[in-house]
Amino acid sequence: MTVARRQFTLGSWQEDMKLAFLQKARVVCQAYASVLMKKKEFGDVLRYLKLALLCHNAVVSILPSATGSEISLLPGILGSCGDVHVMLAGHPDDITKSKDAFERPSPPEKILTECIKRETCGNNFLWAVKWPESVEECLTCSVRCYESSIEESGSLDNPDDIMNVTRRLGNARNELGKHYMKKAVDITEHMQEDAESPSKEEEILWKRSFGCFEGALKVFDAVNDSINQALVNCNAGRLMRICAQAYNVGRFSQQERHYYNKAINYYQTALRQLGEDNSLRESISWELSTTYFTMATLLQDNAPLEVMAQEEVEKEIKDCMVKALKYCDVSEVSPRQPITQYRAATIHHRLASMHHNTYRNQLSDQKKKHSRTLAELHYGKAIKLFQELERPAETLRVILERVAMCEHYFNGQSTSSAKTKTLLSALDFILQSKKALQDLVKNIVQGCPETKDSSTAVARSENEKKFEKLESRETSVCRPTVQKDKQTTCDDCKHECSQSTHQETSKLEHTLPDSETVTTDNQCTLKEQEEIDKLLTFLQSRMQFILLQLVKVHSNKKSDQKLLIKYKKMYALSLASDKKGEKNFTRSLLDTINQIAELSSVT
Repeated sequence: MTVARRQFTLGSWQEDMKLAFLQKARVVCQAYASVLMKKKEFGDVLRYLKLALLCHNAVVSILPSATGSEISLLPGILGSCGDVHVMLAGHPDDITKSKDAFERPSPPEKILTECIKRETCGNNFLWAVKWPESVEECLTCSVRCYESSIEESGSLDNPDDIMNVTRRLGNARNELGKHYMKKAVDITEHMQEDAESPSKEEEILWKRSFGCFEGALKVFDAVNDSINQALVNCNAGRLMRICAQAYNVGRFSQQERHYYNKAINYYQTALRQLGEDNSLRESISWELSTTYFTMATLLQDNAPLEVMAQEEVEKEIKDCMVKALKYCDVSEVSPRQPITQYRAATIHHRLASMHHNTYRNQLSDQKKKHSRTLAELHYGKAIKLFQELERPAETLRVILERVAMCEHYFNGQSTSSAKTKTLLSALDFILQSKKALQDLVKNIVQGCPETKDSSTAVARSENEKKFEKLESRETSVCRPTVQKDKQTTCDDCKHECSQSTHQETSKLEHTLPDSETVTTDNQCTLKEQEEIDKLLTFLQSRMQFILLQLVKVHSNKKSDQKLLIKYKKMYALSLASDKKGEKNFTRSLLDTINQIAELSSVT
């Protein structure tokens, strides 16, 4: 196989044969690269695309004024180069593994390359077939390839192909933005805990990431691709949350507020772009709910009381929590339902605690009554959801808080009838712990108070279990990506961005909690055991205190001797629940509550 140095006049049959050979070689190399792309042999793909590009440069060198069909092949070659670089970015291990295949051409390829170079006057676009050394190089080169492909297609009448490459350009920019965002997250995770502000390196990566997302949005806007616009906006929202997290060093700061508000704006824009019936709404609504919830949690735990009044802080917390609930649909049956229920239960618990605290510190009787009513409302909803999820520890915690509010109310009362009514309400709340204690007794068989028996464990969603740890890390760890775009072969790239971005994002969002490490059903930490033990001990002490107070209140009433006898029996039963051992104590406490409930129902 030889191609002689050009020594024939333009238009001669020898020159025509040489051109025909180079043209055929260019088409064959490009077609073979497409076949190898399906096999994911990336080193060979880029090597054949390099040959195709060399052939094209040789043809253009022979015919400097080449137009039409000669030029129309260049955008396709550049687009294919962009595709292989994006594929390499999605398979980082292949950057090293496939390099040998790229650098080891066959003997005929070597001869062809040498002969082509004799006919070539320049090295146009050879940067597109340079082997990359990192993911960042892959994505940067792919963006440049797609941009050049679009530029070279400008004079050609192929709007469908231009639109296809434009979508792929948007996808590449989005992937590059995600790459910079992930690098920023890695830096944040390794920063010292006492760092008061993000490093310069983080800020540079934020700017690069945001620039890529802005570029992707412009591209998708140009082709009216609302779905991918929504997904990029979702990624931009995630970036804003990462920026906010970098400023989370104590009191809730104005920088955090600024970035969380920007994240909210991006998520809301994404929802508007999706419309009402799009299947991705659930995932983006969840992200928006998470943003509101995180912001409310930070405000509640690290209130900026130096610059805001307590009432203003509480009003903002309530507003954020209510909005978090709005985008957290607990009624929709889906793989995420247990997670949304847990989130809703946690929100109700936090709102109840906030109103409880307000009730204790209010001076106005009217405001105290209003705060107590709201606290009761949210405590009731939280208990209901935690019981449905079979979360005994959380259920007990909420019940005990509710009982504590009754006790505070009881201490401010003067009449015996009012005190009796409050104490009976508190006793009723104590008896509501029966379901949680039953769950704990069943779990004792497996040796862990926070797990269930086999039949219940099957019914419980894996996502709900893993969400516990996700919730606990929500304010300190932001997940770096919204999507993992599935790349296709060169032949499939006409619909690659619009389909794979949609499908993979939805898939990842439904399995996101799977990336968290949690204990299994047969494991339980000592800390969890101790927490359950403390809750049970405290439950017993409050039950004894309430029954003792009922005995005292009725001891001064001669007309209530029957009730007094009943309450004395109840109090005696509560004292009998002896803590001889953790397992026995749980069963004993459950038996005591059952007996007290039975006595309580007797008139």
